[in-house]
Amino acid sequence: MASPRSEFFQAATLRIEAQRDGSRWTFVAWRPHVSQGFADSRSLLRWAKWPVKTPTGDALRQWLAGLESA
Repeated sequence: MASPRSEFFQAATLRIEAQRDGSRWTFVAWRPHVSQGFADSRSLLRWAKWPVKTPTGDALRQWLAGLESA
């Protein structure tokens, strides 16, 4: 059995670890004083609260899109 693959995203006050086990990604996200796990990127984006058209928001969405296409 292969071990899960991990990827990381880090910006100012946000850090996300993505783990792939089989065909799906799961996420654990941290920001000051709180952390949470997610089973899908949509919930993660809602929690992260980084809007589109900001450098961090665009970088986060691009990173997630890269994970889903891999």
